[in-house]
Amino acid sequence: MKALKALIISTVLFLSLRYQASAMDSKDVDPDSARITTVFSDLPLELREYIFSFLTRQNDFWSASRVSQDWRKIAHKLREEKTLNLKRRNLENKDFQALLDIPFACLSLDDCRLGSQEVLILSRSSRIKGLSLSYNNIGDGGAKNIAMGNLLALTYLNLERTSIGVAGAKVIATGNFSSLTSLNLANNSIGAAGAGDIATGNLTSLSSLDLRGNRIGNAGARNIATGKLTSLTSLNLESNRIGDAGTRDIAMGTFTSLTFLNLKNNSMGDTEARNIATGNFIALISLNLEYNSIGDVGARDIATGNLTALTSLNLKDNRIGYAGAKDIATGNLTALTSLNLEHNNIGDAGREALKNFMKNRELKL
Repeated sequence: MKALKALIISTVLFLSLRYQASAMDSKDVDPDSARITTVFSDLPLELREYIFSFLTRQNDFWSASRVSQDWRKIAHKLREEKTLNLKRRNLENKDFQALLDIPFACLSLDDCRLGSQEVLILSRSSRIKGLSLSYNNIGDGGAKNIAMGNLLALTYLNLERTSIGVAGAKVIATGNFSSLTSLNLANNSIGAAGAGDIATGNLTSLSSLDLRGNRIGNAGARNIATGKLTSLTSLNLESNRIGDAGTRDIAMGTFTSLTFLNLKNNSMGDTEARNIATGNFIALISLNLEYNSIGDVGARDIATGNLTALTSLNLKDNRIGYAGAKDIATGNLTALTSLNLEHNNIGDAGREALKNFMKNRELKL
């Protein structure tokens, strides 16, 4: 692999030198020589981008961008799209300072034993668009440093399992994140109050929010549903102890743009299933209700409710029997392309009904 990389980079450098040499004396270039200088430009765009992907230093991108307008476009595009992944690396303070000069707009530092001070250094970057800091013990102090920093270009922020509590959620909600569209706060301890701060803060541009495992409960669900997050298209509330009142509030919330909803492992029963089935989810295409306690009645309500746009439905690990399976097979979920009813008790007759219903479509039983 190293030999291949060296060969590719050598080819790039060779073509670069030939191009520059011909450009310096273009009047004396014969047709055959001119053809050589355009070999790289004649390659498919995907291959040229792949070759450029081996550039890792700021100076490499700068040098490449000087060769031609075509090279400049490719170098700029890769700088905008490529992620520098330093997951589980043992980094020192000087390394974090150097990261401020990285040529890429996305940075992954998951599980690198970061604290609030290291995060403070990273927060000075005005160019980073994607930042993943999951599985680092940055706490509320680190959250404050991120929120009060200079991350004005940030569109994606992953803070899963980073020991953030209510105070951290509050500063994130009021932080300098005018461009943020995706936020992951899964497996922290923000609770209902933190969920309320997120919902009523400055994060009105969010389209994706992940709050798995934060114990927000019914009160937190209500806060999310009645807040200012009207642009959400993806909402993950898995493992949050949300019951009847919470699911009712979510169903009646202002989530008209929501296409993905995850309510896995919330101890939901038939009542909660009915709430979701009759909700205001006109755009919802993917619903995950895995590992709850939904029975035949709840399955019937889902099959005959307002969820006619669903293409993916996950009811794995519930309490659905033959009657529920039959109702799903004969209901109005005709747009489904993926259905999961594993670990239910639907019997052979239920299996046969669902196989006929989902013929030539993905079905897990």
